[in-house]
Amino acid sequence: MSLPLGFHNEAICLSGTTGSKLKTEIVANYYRFWLNVVHPKGEIRGGKRPPWVEQERNVFIVDMNAGSGELYIEDADETILGSAGHALDLAYGSGTRQYDRLHLILVESDQACRERLLRVAERRWPETGFELAEQGLYVSADKMAMVVSSYGGFVRFTKGGTMAGISLFYFDPLLSTEWDAIDAIAEARITSPYRTGTEFLVFFFTSDWVKGRTGFASLPKQSDESQWSAEQRTSAARADQTYGDRRWLQILSSGASDESIMDQIVMAYKKRLRKWFRFVQPLPFVPKPDQVYHIFCCSNYETGTKVITRLFEIRTRHFGIREDARQVYPRFKRLHRAMTSRGKPPEWKVLWYVIKNHIDGLCDHGCKGLKTDTHLNAEEMKGVLGSLKDLGYLKEVEPWEWPWSSNRFPIYQVDWDKVRNTLGVTPPSNRHPLLPNETKNPVENDIGESEYVQGKLE
Repeated sequence: MSLPLGFHNEAICLSGTTGSKLKTEIVANYYRFWLNVVHPKGEIRGGKRPPWVEQERNVFIVDMNAGSGELYIEDADETILGSAGHALDLAYGSGTRQYDRLHLILVESDQACRERLLRVAERRWPETGFELAEQGLYVSADKMAMVVSSYGGFVRFTKGGTMAGISLFYFDPLLSTEWDAIDAIAEARITSPYRTGTEFLVFFFTSDWVKGRTGFASLPKQSDESQWSAEQRTSAARADQTYGDRRWLQILSSGASDESIMDQIVMAYKKRLRKWFRFVQPLPFVPKPDQVYHIFCCSNYETGTKVITRLFEIRTRHFGIREDARQVYPRFKRLHRAMTSRGKPPEWKVLWYVIKNHIDGLCDHGCKGLKTDTHLNAEEMKGVLGSLKDLGYLKEVEPWEWPWSSNRFPIYQVDWDKVRNTLGVTPPSNRHPLLPNETKNPVENDIGESEYVQGKLE
């Protein structure tokens, strides 16, 4: 099933500045920020990079739903760059190859969009010089960018996505991305438990599943399939592809309110993504009344997810943990006088870092940013995490799935009841949806590159 596309010149027609323009702005800001950190020749304040960045590795931005490179916002009568356009602008907009190890892979299965994308590239960045290399593949003159005509072509031309380099994948379909595609790319790249170097951004049309939209029926809320309409059967088949199974039906048929159902399907999809990623943060948008969409930010490097969360939050009134270490440490010290007699112990440093910087308070001994910030090796980290479990600040949790052949290792989560009752730290609330009247101008350089590297996003 495909949804109809409209065009204004070369741009895809969309409505709503919050759902389209702001989403694209956040993604574009993250592209630039991420690239300045991971690119081997990017300038980094303090001269440091994350511990998983190797100087000679290539860097890839992969847009799995590239569109035409431009968006036309009908409400504002304005043409802006889409996600693929922003990626091309990063690579070619300065007139020089500032990021000389940046590769772009732009996947677009719709022929009308793909033809427009090539024309937009020729008009805005003529130096790209895309030429047909073989059926379904266009390659730029400098061999650093490609436009691919299908997911199957992407798999063939990149050997399943196993490009040798740090990669950011963006999935922004018209309705949904098949789980098999996400699962296959993650399996090809994340070959050991929570291996870093791969990040996903996945756009999810949350309310459309529950309330429907033009050209797409809402999912059925009856478990008896004989009561489903033909349109609902089509939507159900699409949901099966998106989730990878039919567990969504138990949520839809529960009799809960629409709002509760949407919360539950977001959590269910988050769990699916946690098969491969330590940290998954769904960020909500409300483009217009009765619509709720999410962008799922997935990373195995904890600060990467924190960064895009902050890029989102500085546009709203809602932030995460509000307490700071100066308020909380004296309470910890009073409770653990022997442990703190010689200064701040590693247990405090690890606990506070996880509280402030880890999505959902999840952690394990392999978290690279955590080890870098606390100067602990893996064995030392195991001991500290075990100590925090014994003290009741952490609890061990089961991974949603474990797709690797290696043995499982303990995964911990902050016991928010414990830290609230003993340390006075209020648990982070669910992210408040970004509303049109709650946006504000982002703070320039609100998060510095060195903070990303060091993990000190406080």
